[in-house]
Amino acid sequence: MNLSLAQRLAVTAFLRQHFESVRKNELNPEAAADLVVGERHAAKFGGRVAGWVSVPSPSTRVTDRDRFLAWVKKHLPDEVEQATVDQVRPGSERQLIELVKQHGGWPDPDGGEIIPVDGITTADPSPRVELNDDVADVLAAAYRAGTLDLGGMLALGPPEDSTQNVPPAGDRHPQAPAAGPAGGTPGYDLGDDTDA
Repeated sequence: MNLSLAQRLAVTAFLRQHFESVRKNELNPEAAADLVVGERHAAKFGGRVAGWVSVPSPSTRVTDRDRFLAWVKKHLPDEVEQATVDQVRPGSERQLIELVKQHGGWPDPDGGEIIPVDGITTADPSPRVELNDDVADVLAAAYRAGTLDLGGMLALGPPEDSTQNVPPAGDRHPQAPAAGPAGGTPGYDLGDDTDA
């Protein structure tokens, strides 16, 4: 069965939202716990490499210029340049970013305690994925061979209420059935992946 443009757009929007959530809430924390920064791992399917996964060093940067400027004015006032607008000297900014990256803050020269620097944050490590040019062929072959189960990643179960979201008969796509396979839930029979 062919999906209508509206159906394909809706499914695409759902899958994008779903996989962004899976990446943020499940895969990134798992990668932070299991992968070592700087290591590179092959993503293999059926003995073929689809791509490479690595965890780069987390980036540290100024994310709030106003808070950063206020912090520097308080702790390092000589490092603020008087221009048409106040700004932190570029060299001092680079040095503070490096101190936050290495120590988590600015070592106070008087007491040695580490003082958090407002406006500078270090991002959580996030895995980087570099896909090979033939990734579509590799994944398609793995799917056809039954070694790539997308059902677990989609985590889609039957709806709680089988009458939920079924449009009135006049609003259905002309090719859309009122119900799925016998005894199944309303929806669309997407068939299998074999050629007719």
